[in-house]
Amino acid sequence: MKDVLRIDKILDFCDVPQLFVVRDAFDTLYLCLLYDDEPACRYTGIRISAQRLEEFLAGSVDLRSLFIHPETEQEYFDVVFQADKYQKTLSGEKTLSEDKLPADGYILSGDVRENVVINLSIKGELSMKKLFIRILVLECFLFINLYTITFANTPLKVSFIPISEFSIGGISFQSTLQDVINIYGKPTSITPHENSSYTSSGPYMMSQNFITYNYNNKFIIEAYNDGLSWDPKDLFVYSVTIKDANNLSTPSGFHVGQSFSSVTNIYGYTAKLKKSTNRNNNYSYYCYKYYEATLIFAVDYNNIIREISIWGVTC
Repeated sequence: MKDVLRIDKILDFCDVPQLFVVRDAFDTLYLCLLYDDEPACRYTGIRISAQRLEEFLAGSVDLRSLFIHPETEQEYFDVVFQADKYQKTLSGEKTLSEDKLPADGYILSGDVRENVVINLSIKGELSMKKLFIRILVLECFLFINLYTITFANTPLKVSFIPISEFSIGGISFQSTLQDVINIYGKPTSITPHENSSYTSSGPYMMSQNFITYNYNNKFIIEAYNDGLSWDPKDLFVYSVTIKDANNLSTPSGFHVGQSFSSVTNIYGYTAKLKKSTNRNNNYSYYCYKYYEATLIFAVDYNNIIREISIWGVTC
């Protein structure tokens, strides 16, 4: 039997909710961690007491230990988001495999609890699209940072990186598709998404026109327009991805084929995402933020950068 859950707090958000607290019909608390997002978002859930949750929110206990040693020993739940609902079933697993566990040292700092945790309640027919829109609106107008994270073995607190970093190959969120054409010429393929409610690489948004410019599947750009125009000068860049060592880089010179340590040497460590991002590979994904803007590095087992993406919404 599947029990429907309602969101109480979202603690970590990038593209989709990564980590959040939910309640069941009896107000029992569960902590849920994303481990897959294709074809549906799937989470591992554990029961958690209010006291234990308070300890985690205060930074007294790390996330990994919560999932390795749940309060109800060897009890885990499968949570899936389908038909605009989070539903849970009891899992047959007694221990979690490494791909379902968070990285070592993921500790939520104390000021996250006070400043950036969003309390949400799904009522009536509120859909997940509206929920994501509310999150985006809150971020835009309150400038909330959902990624203030500390790591156990370093005093460094990872928060914002400069907005100037959110550009690849000279293309940023201020660019239009006409700017892209002026620099790189016409793309190999163009895919319009008329009146789309989402993009393939970003969160749910209000109804807009979206279009994808693909350059040999190595340089991919998505753009949007609130209106009805498909004119390149009216379509603003929403996401940029590079998948090849083609001399394109970020303003700090980060590029595909480079060691990820070059990034951490400048910006420190950050959140390792527990999601597939719709790709069949064994990459790890690391996320840096500046309010809405997100910079993501896909890194292979040799710690080499294989993809770089920026995405976000300009307010």
